[in-house]
Parts: sequence; structure tokens; C-alpha cells
Amino acid sequence: MLYGIPAVTNLLAVPLANLIGFTATGIAKWSLAAKIQSIVYGAFIPKGCLFSALQSFTASSTYDPTGTMLIMAGCGLAGYAVYYYCYKYKPNK
Repeated sequence: MLYGIPAVTNLLAVPLANLIGFTATGIAKWSLAAKIQSIVYGAFIPKGCLFSALQSFTASSTYDPTGTMLIMAGCGLAGYAVYYYCYKYKPNK
């Protein structure tokens, strides 16, 4: 089941970052991210800070909900198959 973690992260992280104000085209006007930038950083954003990492992540991230859902479904089916084989299926010895 750990194989589904990157898919869940992509599924949740991009919309959450967009909600805060980090978008693919930059910081959204009148958003929480814009307010943080104006209060804390101003025009200069230091390289390697969390704000910079979030901005870079959302600008370069491609959010594909269909692909993410297919990956999650495949991981779920594979996990169930392993569970069934290991715990439910009793081969003749």
C-alpha cells in the first residue's frame, strides 16, 4: 500500500497549494500566498526557502486527476491481490 503514497500526495498537494494561492502561473492576487509574500519576503524570495519550494512545485507540477486515480486504483487492486494471496488463499501443501 505504500506505493500509492506519491499518487495521493500529488492528488492532494497541488489542489491545496492552489487553494492557498500558489498557481502554475505564479502567485494569485489577493491570496494567502500573496499576503505572506508581501509581509515576509517582499520582492526578494530567498532560494531554497519553503515559499520558493512551493512556488516551484506548483509551477512545474502537472496535475492529472485521471492518471492519479488510475494509479491509485491499480495500487489498491495490487494490494488486495497480495493480501488475498497471503492471508485468504490457502494452497494445498
